[in-house]
Amino acid sequence: MFFYLAKVLWFLLQPSTLIALLIAYGSTLIWTGWARWGRRFVTFGAILLLVAGLSLLANALILPLEGRFSRPVPFGLPV
Repeated sequence: MFFYLAKVLWFLLQPSTLIALLIAYGSTLIWTGWARWGRRFVTFGAILLLVAGLSLLANALILPLEGRFSRPVPFGLPV
């Protein structure tokens, strides 16, 4: 049971899923009386999506990890 719960929680807590849920919640609010907050949520979610998806932020975050660990030698190739 814990395995499935962990998988579902990790899916919901991923940054990309949270951004998509923020945009979906904002677009739902636009159709209600909370249109101002809905536009804010959609705008903030779109900005987050653009910064996280199209900028070099992801590369900047992964470079320290790639530099810390060496690549393994493929099996069967000379060292």
